[in-house]
Amino acid sequence: AKIVPGLSVAVPLLPNAISDELKLFMIVFVAPICEEILFRGSLLGYIREFSPSKKTIALAVLVQAVIFSLFHLGSYITGFYQLPGFATGVLALSANISAFISAFIFAIIAGILAVKTKNLWSSMVLHLALNFIIYTTLTIAFV
Repeated sequence: AKIVPGLSVAVPLLPNAISDELKLFMIVFVAPICEEILFRGSLLGYIREFSPSKKTIALAVLVQAVIFSLFHLGSYITGFYQLPGFATGVLALSANISAFISAFIFAIIAGILAVKTKNLWSSMVLHLALNFIIYTTLTIAFV
């Protein structure tokens, strides 16, 4: 949200006491691996088990994408009630909508990738790469 107002490219707020190296490690490695195991591995896999039909697989991809997107709104809502005015509130709302949509699109792509390849490695690598690009771009832009 710092690069273009209303756009959801941002890094979650982490305590200042955490070193930049630890932030990098957590955002680029720990979070994507844990999220892929939770959303594409556990949740997608659990829903798929109800039936091997294409409809069930499509529903599983859709459900995990919605939950993944809702999960990611938290990093953009932080401090929402401390906004100074209406215009800033509207901007924050548009950032949240944008965050939901971009996370949703990513989760659909990652879900399809996990289903097609029948493993989590491909979606993990995609997630790691995306988080690395976002983190390094924001670090370079705001240092």
